[in-house]
Parts: sequence; structure tokens; C-alpha cells
Amino acid sequence: MEFKDILISLLNQQNKTVYRLSKDIGVSPSLVGYWKKGEKTPSIVNMQKLADYFGVSVDYLLTGEKSPETDPPRDPEEAEIDSQITGIKYALSSLDRDAIGDLTIGEKKDVLKFINFLKSQRPGAKKKEGNSGDNP
Repeated sequence: MEFKDILISLLNQQNKTVYRLSKDIGVSPSLVGYWKKGEKTPSIVNMQKLADYFGVSVDYLLTGEKSPETDPPRDPEEAEIDSQITGIKYALSSLDRDAIGDLTIGEKKDVLKFINFLKSQRPGAKKKEGNSGDNP
């Protein structure tokens, strides 16, 4: 099976559009279109982004064969949440600064506050004294 066929299959299985995939991993929709047509092959970095995004190995993307150590199928809800988190991770990473360019400074602060809130809810997390929750 060729990479383009594997990509099309994964997009269909996870009900993702070319546009959604491109925005979530930080590439242009036209580049994903080239991959889908088999006109270009993703770089190593983009191949890893795709593997993380779809929850598969790079080997699977290249061969279509699952390796013996592949994890069992995940709950669809968990897979969707992981997919969204992966999109956020790439949007906030240094590899794709353009993806966060659309956020206002207030929205960026809200993202940081939310991340800090989630971390504070972990078992054993130390509470900061005097923190009213207004500052990250």
C-alpha cells in the first residue's frame, strides 16, 4: 500500500478533512493535498507529526502494516481527545509559531492559565500560596 492510500484511509477512518489535518499539524492544505495525490512525500518531521496525530507508527504510515508492538485499539473518544491535544501541542510548539499567530494576547494568557490549572489539579501538586488563580 502506498503512503497516499494510507493517508486517505486514516483521514476517512478518523473523519478528518485535509484542511483540519493541515491546521492541526501546522502545514498548508496544499501540501497535504500533494501528499494525498502522491505528488510529494512528507519530511521526516512531518511524517512524525502525522504518526502522532493519527496515533500510528511511522512504519505504519510507510508500509500500512502494524508492527507487533502496536498498542491495542483505543477508545474512539480518547483518540479524538488525543488528536485535538496533538493539534494544540503543534500549534503551540516552536515548530509552528504561525499557528498561534491568530490568537490575541488575552487568548494566549488564557491558554497558559488553563494549562497551569490542569497541572495544579494533579494528585500531589503543590499549591502556590497567595495565588488567587488570576495569574498563570
